[in-house]
Amino acid sequence: MLVNARSLETLESVVVAVTSLGGKAAPLQLDITDEAAVEKVFIEIKDKYGRLDTLVNNVGMRDRRQLFEFDLCQ
Repeated sequence: MLVNARSLETLESVVVAVTSLGGKAAPLQLDITDEAAVEKVFIEIKDKYGRLDTLVNNVGMRDRRQLFEFDLCQ
């Protein structure tokens, strides 16, 4: 499992929590509003893992639009 956040401190605490429960997690520090960084990370994920099976996006807010109705930087 890859865990994403802008804050390295947040990432480290989540990785520790997941691994302490027997799971596997790796930190992925990234600001998703940086389009170039997002493109770079997806290339790195493909190179390292071969594919991305599931993407869960949770920013703690509610917006009922469909996925492709969003702009990357909204």
